Amino acid sequence: MADDTELDRLMREGLERRAGDVDVTAPVAQRATAAVRRRHRRGLVIGFAAASVAAVVVVAALGSTPPPPEDPDDIPAPAIDTGEWRTEYWADLQVDVPADWDWGGGPLESGGQPLVCTNVDPERPYVGRPVAQTDVCSVVRVGEPTAPYVWLGSPLEPGAVDLGGGWTQETVRVGESTVTVATDEADLRDRILGSAREASLCRARMPGPPEPRSETTEEGVGDLLSATVCAYQADGDDFRLVYGSGLDPAGARDAVAAVDAATGNDTHCRATSEFVVVSIAFSDDFGAPRRLHQDVVYDLTCGHVRTGVAPSGGVRQVDLTADTVAPWAVGGVPGILSGPSTQWAYYFFIGVQG
Repeated sequence: MADDTELDRLMREGLERRAGDVDVTAPVAQRATAAVRRRHRRGLVIGFAAASVAAVVVVAALGSTPPPPEDPDDIPAPAIDTGEWRTEYWADLQVDVPADWDWGGGPLESGGQPLVCTNVDPERPYVGRPVAQTDVCSVVRVGEPTAPYVWLGSPLEPGAVDLGGGWTQETVRVGESTVTVATDEADLRDRILGSAREASLCRARMPGPPEPRSETTEEGVGDLLSATVCAYQADGDDFRLVYGSGLDPAGARDAVAAVDAATGNDTHCRATSEFVVVSIAFSDDFGAPRRLHQDVVYDLTCGHVRTGVAPSGGVRQVDLTADTVAPWAVGGVPGILSGPSTQWAYYFFIGVQG
């Protein structure tokens, strides 16, 4: 096991490498670092405003959009969020939020009542999901919040609630998911809710970790066209999407290079509860116009990475390490995924609790 000096080195190198690659208008590295600090402030209990709906309110119906295409080649390439807004993904839902909002925990149902288990700064706006960032939880209560928030996939029923002080919390349903917005600015609330639609970046559900793939030609691949990060957690008999994002070209190349340099791993794991798929698309500059795909599968429970071997079509399995996760474990990842049960993982994920 690495000592504290080695762990500090891994953390600094991982964050410094990523900080140099991302656009400073979307402070991803800073937010990732802040998420790490928040994870280690155990014992922070935040009673954010929430509610069960006391009265039925008519909510404007959102326009219906078609489900995600079945053919991965037809899935649109995401834009890297570098402006004032970014897109958040949860299950079959996507919604646009201000780019500088944090990531946190939203209401999750336990014992018939909604709980919030989060370590976010109560003075900062954030996007919450029904994940436990800490084992210290509080029952959600009606009350005036200290900052705006968006909750994805909460157990709240559709409708609106007056939180006092000019704040309103409104919940709508999109597909099988819900999105809740609380703010004292009606225009901001309407804009966020109006952007909610069925997602098309990642599969909403998967039966389990997919097989990796690596497509190429005899001449190789062309330009890197797009890269995505799709993260899944066990939910009943299958796995639900909990986070999706675009990945910048430098991060995609670093991810591939880190896996190529990793040590082989031949262990067999029977079951997993959390995995990530990094999908990279290249152009084919030597034949008919098409995309060449490389999918790398990171099993966070079993502690290994599976990558396709071209042109043989085989599969190579390597160790899951700080180097292999650092290129893509940025943005909301540190505040959403639990990660493996290894000490270095606490610098990139929520970590094991209890």
